[in-house]
Amino acid sequence: MKKLLILLLLFIPKVTDAWESTIGVGAYARRFNEKDQLGALSKDEGLKPESSAGLALNGSFLCSVSPSLLFGPDLTITYSWLSAPQQDNLQTQSLIAAGNLQYNDNGFSLALKSGFILNSLTAGYKTKVDFDTGFITSVKVGSEVMDSARFYFEPQLVITPSIEAKNSFVNSFALVIGVENIFRPKKKVEIVKVVEAVVEPPKEITPVKLPEVITPVAAPPIIVVAPIVVEPPKEITPVKLPEPVTPIQPIEKPKPLALKFDGNNLSSESIGFLENVVKIHKSIASVIKVHHSRGKNAKKKAEVLYTWFINHGAKKEEVLVVPDLKGKEIKIEVVPK
Repeated sequence: MKKLLILLLLFIPKVTDAWESTIGVGAYARRFNEKDQLGALSKDEGLKPESSAGLALNGSFLCSVSPSLLFGPDLTITYSWLSAPQQDNLQTQSLIAAGNLQYNDNGFSLALKSGFILNSLTAGYKTKVDFDTGFITSVKVGSEVMDSARFYFEPQLVITPSIEAKNSFVNSFALVIGVENIFRPKKKVEIVKVVEAVVEPPKEITPVKLPEVITPVAAPPIIVVAPIVVEPPKEITPVKLPEPVTPIQPIEKPKPLALKFDGNNLSSESIGFLENVVKIHKSIASVIKVHHSRGKNAKKKAEVLYTWFINHGAKKEEVLVVPDLKGKEIKIEVVPK
């Protein structure tokens, strides 16, 4: 129990930091199976529904499992008008409760939904006729059209009771096309550390003055009057000259810290800045985010930066490309995990 509580406490920050909630509306249509039990009393008696069309309301709340994967509950309510032989003024209502596993990538989303469906049938908007329960599975494909809106397309497979026998089921198909509003938490404050390199100029070297060499002077001629003992001159020890000073190698100039492009390719002036970003990323547990605007050139530049980081020490799962800028083309962010 203690371990389960610790895992839950570790999971709560992920939920609060990364989640997505949606509310959507769309057009709904369903093609019934001729053996569907809804409204039928037996194999030969009762209503035989053909198709229905109407509206669908959808809502979900998904929590982050990984940087691109989300999971959570999903609820859909539909109201449609039913078409059946020799029957008028019939309506069907559906309540769908499902689990939603969704993958997001640069504004594109792919979701797999599976759950239960409750169908009801009314006549004249008030009179209850019948209801049944079943299962539903669907694939929801979406594309973000703005920063907080998504257009989606969702084909559905509905499994409901059959009129043939007890515990027998039939398949029918439905389709929802609509648009939904997306709610996400505010992004964290950008944390970028810039390291300034300070280089001191080399000190001026004063040349060493060499000592003067003493030139021996010749002795004057000596007039011998009497035998005189003359001592030989003392040997002069030569002065050892100091070794020449080794010149100091010039200090290499620091690389400029700037992000520049030649067209869609990185400029050589950007290498110092990008190497600095990788050093900061490796010094702490973090994720490098490359934000870009919606333009084609901005996307290509972001992909070039993504490839550069992967080739220079960053892991693929630690480099994210996010298309969320307005106006500004590129922004690099180092976010601690």
